[in-house]
Amino acid sequence: MASSVSPVRRRRPARPVFLRSALGRRLAELRLSQGYTQRGLAAALGVQGAFVARVEIGSKPWPTARRGAWAKLLGVDQAELESLR
Repeated sequence: MASSVSPVRRRRPARPVFLRSALGRRLAELRLSQGYTQRGLAAALGVQGAFVARVEIGSKPWPTARRGAWAKLLGVDQAELESLR
């Protein structure tokens, strides 16, 4: 009888911190300084936690439609974050 073993899914290696964009690093710093987890910030923004993580590591662009809300939740001026792009 053949066993039904599921194939192992391999995770993509984490992106090294030095490859993150200046914006992603700053967003992560601000998020932590405000006491948010990625999931907590995502819930406040109405997006999935993985999306916040991807923006912070630079694999997704910072969404235009949510920039104001993101800056407000992090307690900074949107222009400050825009200057890091």
